[in-house]
Amino acid sequence: MIKQQIQIQHDQRMILKKALVVLVVLILISPILNNLTSPRVFNLEQIMVVTMEKDPTALLIRSAMTALLLFFSFLLIWPAMKQKFAKPELQLWVASCMFSCGPILSSVLGSKATLSPQWFVLPLCFTALLLLRGKDLKWFVSLIRMIALVYLYGSLIAALVDPAFAIEEYYKLGYFYSFRLHGIANLANHLAPMVIVFWLTNRIYEKKNTYFNIVHWLVSFTVLLLTQSKTTWVTFVVLFMFVFLATRTRAARHMYIVITTVIVLCGCLFIINSSASYALGLQSQDMELITSLTGRNFVWSYTIEIWKHNPLFGYGLDLWKDQETRLPFLDMYNWAPGQAHNQFFQTLGESGLIGVAGLVFYVGILIKLGWRYAKESKYLTIMMVLLLLIRGITESTLESNLFKENFLYHFMTFALLMIYVKREKERTGQQSIAE
Repeated sequence: MIKQQIQIQHDQRMILKKALVVLVVLILISPILNNLTSPRVFNLEQIMVVTMEKDPTALLIRSAMTALLLFFSFLLIWPAMKQKFAKPELQLWVASCMFSCGPILSSVLGSKATLSPQWFVLPLCFTALLLLRGKDLKWFVSLIRMIALVYLYGSLIAALVDPAFAIEEYYKLGYFYSFRLHGIANLANHLAPMVIVFWLTNRIYEKKNTYFNIVHWLVSFTVLLLTQSKTTWVTFVVLFMFVFLATRTRAARHMYIVITTVIVLCGCLFIINSSASYALGLQSQDMELITSLTGRNFVWSYTIEIWKHNPLFGYGLDLWKDQETRLPFLDMYNWAPGQAHNQFFQTLGESGLIGVAGLVFYVGILIKLGWRYAKESKYLTIMMVLLLLIRGITESTLESNLFKENFLYHFMTFALLMIYVKREKERTGQQSIAE
């Protein structure tokens, strides 16, 4: 009888684990499936237009993937909530729920009430991740690394097979060449961080073939250059300097000081030069795009104006998706973004002060736990958090859209933190039993 109960419990755990793995895989491949089935074209002015909303195949895949994800998440919620929580995992989960509450409330109480199943993806699937265990680290890191390589190799292959889809010609802000690689990602700025994800996970991955690993490095470096993602280049430099500083050796401190000094001086010279040229009326259209972060400051100012109409709950879920917000901006600047290009302004405009309160608390917990497990993870956790935060200056990195790579990076970071929290919990439990 006891053996039968033990076998039943074992079978239940195996079913839950398989369901959790299916959930993780669904999330990791959703953006790729969506991007490959969403026609991407360039108009005469070489402005990228993604027409997924009008494509029936893309809409069908999006609907099916969302339904499957919510179904598996819902099945896993009850088993996930039955376990006993340690303080760190409870903090992480509660913080993610608080962050999710802002957009959900704004969908009802915002300036324009609207509801989307996408906004239930984050709270439901992050709750299901409570089922992760410490021993899941190896396969999860291996899976992340593999997905990153799929993006890198897939993008280069797509550039060769279908350059009209993967490459943007006549890229106006290119430094080295007049084209830009978008690959199989939604955007070049979403593809480039996959290079960093590969580099970070490769640090703790057990490398069995050195020659293959060298090829992976060459491919990743090539993709990083071809995307011409300046924000990712800056992010890489910051993370590189952080690793040197964290080691706390004399050589590392000297290197950090030298690199920081050079960057600060270059930044000061750039600001002085651009300010002077702007004051004298010598600033070209391209220079104006650079000094305004390619027009992002216009987006931020416009988002603030929209937020003022409902300071507490913001505009709602259709911010930067609704014609009411996009058309006036399009009339003023002849282009319209699909997001606020900054996580703070996106949250502020979308879900108001309520959303910002959840954002601040959530980010604080991410930083706290990322640093807590930094040394144990060879700085993987804190660098993944920094990747989110630094990209959050020019991107909405914590968005809940299942089919954008931004959500993918967010999901990876949360899951890694949860696994390391579980590892600590399991070690503490084993020590208590031993004592």
